[in-house]
Order: sequence, then C-alpha cells, then structure tokens
Amino acid sequence: MLPVVIEERKALRCMAFASILLVFFSASLFFLRIFGLVYLVTVSLLGCVMISLSLWLFFHPTKQNSWVVFKFSSPYLTMIFLAMIIDVFLMPKA
Repeated sequence: MLPVVIEERKALRCMAFASILLVFFSASLFFLRIFGLVYLVTVSLLGCVMISLSLWLFFHPTKQNSWVVFKFSSPYLTMIFLAMIIDVFLMPKA
C-alpha cells in the first residue's frame, strides 16, 4: 500500500529499513531477559540472513528483490515463534 502514497523506490527502501528494525527488536527480547540462549542463537542466525536480504533490497530496490525479502519474512517469524516456544520449555523453572 505504501507505493500508492510515495515513490516505489522509497517504499522499497522503507520496507528494507523496517525489516532491519524487526531483527533488532527481535534480538532485544533476549537482552531484556525474556528469552534465553536458544532464542538468541535462532535470532542471530536468522537475523543475519534477514539483514543481508534487507541491505540487498536497500541498495538494489526492485520488485523482484522485495518479493524475496517478503517470502523470507514469514518463515523468519515462524522460526522465531518456534524458538520462543522451545526456549520457554527449556528454561529452568523457578
């Protein structure tokens, strides 16, 4: 919907920037001590891929590149949620 309001190239760059922010906010849950090591490892590995794809989109904003980032974002979120579930089950009970 953003390309309707602003230029397509700017919209693609906004999408790339938002994806990078998603990774940093995902990682912040570990540093806030909400989740543990399983979560951190998962976020780190997947975050590296997401940041790489987002930077690629930022510097080469095309529809095809945006589609690649979009297709990766759903499995990214799914695996993050699975890591949350696994991490909670593995946390020591207080």
